[in-house]
Amino acid sequence: MVVDDNAAYLETISKILESWGYKVLPISCGMAALEALEEASPSLVIIDYLMPEMDGLELLRKLREVPAGRNVPAIFLTASDVAALRKPAVALDASAVISKTAPPDDLATAIQVAMHSREAS
Repeated sequence: MVVDDNAAYLETISKILESWGYKVLPISCGMAALEALEEASPSLVIIDYLMPEMDGLELLRKLREVPAGRNVPAIFLTASDVAALRKPAVALDASAVISKTAPPDDLATAIQVAMHSREAS
């Protein structure tokens, strides 16, 4: 599941993930992500930090409150200050915080680490 309010970025990141062999459920807002969570049963959630109505931290807080989202690995992608987001993201058990301008390999590595951590637990 990829959650981002920017349609162009959502399409771009979805295409990258699909080219790596992942099945992607693109979602444009936090409320839609919460609604889709149980039925979708995602293996991983990639969340944009800055979104209207519900930012990424609030979305992850809400995901962690429901059984279907409690143990789903989460990665933040952000155009904001990565260092400032890292501490609150880790407090919510996010696997990584990555800049949207980072090379795609950074995201690939973060996904591998998050999925490996999930399998190990």
